[in-house]
Amino acid sequence: MPIQPSSMRAIMSLFTAATTAAALALTLATAHASACDASQQIRLSVGDRQIDRWTGASNSVRHIVLPNGFKLGVKIEQASREKYEDLLKRHRESSAPQLVRISLYDETETTPRLLTYTFGGINSVQGYGPRGGADRVDEVGSPGIEFQLSKANCLNAADIAAMPTAAMLKQTNEISQPSAENKRGRDAAIADAKAGKYIVNYPNRTFNQPEIAELKREFENSGLQFGTTDETVSGGYNKGYTQAMMKAIYEKFGAAKMREIEANIKGSMAALASVPAAK
Repeated sequence: MPIQPSSMRAIMSLFTAATTAAALALTLATAHASACDASQQIRLSVGDRQIDRWTGASNSVRHIVLPNGFKLGVKIEQASREKYEDLLKRHRESSAPQLVRISLYDETETTPRLLTYTFGGINSVQGYGPRGGADRVDEVGSPGIEFQLSKANCLNAADIAAMPTAAMLKQTNEISQPSAENKRGRDAAIADAKAGKYIVNYPNRTFNQPEIAELKREFENSGLQFGTTDETVSGGYNKGYTQAMMKAIYEKFGAAKMREIEANIKGSMAALASVPAAK
């Protein structure tokens, strides 16, 4: 009986939970090693499909063919001094948000035709289509197009040195507190682990009987127990129990053992999947 994809995802959730801290550390290290990019970032999408992305605002036109076949020209450039001066004057303000100018062209003919131009914030979402948005543009078709604009505010060493410290800001490292049900589940998992019971619970009906038998065998061979989620208690309790148990398992067995268990489960499940289903 072949293993279902949903079952394999459930199996691997054990190892995902156990390695969350390591994955977070890697993410932070990567972010630390990467220089801050202060360039304008631009993503163009139609519905839930991203069709183009590029970096940098400029006065050059980008040529794009939309999914409906329409040939679109896009120019996204920085706003001029005159635009900001006009904003300050009209709104009687002393400052203004940073903007880009967005120009859209119809390039279906030999000579491009300007459809519209609008202004938007450097960190904003700008939409165009038959139903409007930043402007109504029927030519792009339904559901329209959407620009996701983002631009980081990068700080250099001098900027950072001039910033207030955590003490000046009266900031403390607060720790999130679990709910009463989370704590009850966590305490139960800690008690089980101290008693030598390392139980891996999965929701009922996640696995068929052959899969359960394989999991139970692999877990027990590794000093773990296979169980099912207690549906008579709250979700908060089960969440607290699972998180605390995963932490206890990882601390007890370590990363190398967890990888070994993962490999063994993959192997046994692959063998199970290769067995022809009974007629």
